[in-house]
Amino acid sequence: MNVGAVKISIVVALCLAIFGCAGAFSSYGRLVPNEQVGRDLESGSPPSGYSYYYSGPDDAPNAILGIADGYTLDTHTWKPVDLTPAKMASWMQWITRGYGTSIRYRGADVTDNQGKRIGIWYSPAWNTVVRVEGNTVVVNIPNINTFDDNRKEPFSILNDPSFFKPLAAPSWQRSSKSL
Repeated sequence: MNVGAVKISIVVALCLAIFGCAGAFSSYGRLVPNEQVGRDLESGSPPSGYSYYYSGPDDAPNAILGIADGYTLDTHTWKPVDLTPAKMASWMQWITRGYGTSIRYRGADVTDNQGKRIGIWYSPAWNTVVRVEGNTVVVNIPNINTFDDNRKEPFSILNDPSFFKPLAAPSWQRSSKSL
């Protein structure tokens, strides 16, 4: 095989790998922060047009998920709930008094791979996977164990003030006075 044919084979193989991987992720959606979702739920006015589910304890959910009408949730791990204003108010009582300000719930839109809103999310954790296959949606329940016990926030270097502190100068750069 000549050098030109080898180069063409490599380019073709790389293109197939890149486009093949892109197809593998084409069914994945994501969470897009939306403060209005949080405000609606916190005010006890869950938006209509959604079927609601939750994960975690019955009186203090770890996450609330609304799936838009026309979509079906693969509910292996989610519990369905009739999310009335009274139910939301009882949950908010626990969320605001039980957790206080140590854990902050946030709202988000659940979107498909095209960015179309197919649901809403309310949770302190954002570590989930959203997959859409036609009109079926799979959303993994959040792993609440990713919280740092000291900060009560999802782990992130951005939440760690010590991450931004300048490092000490290496010993060979320090003057003899500072040693």
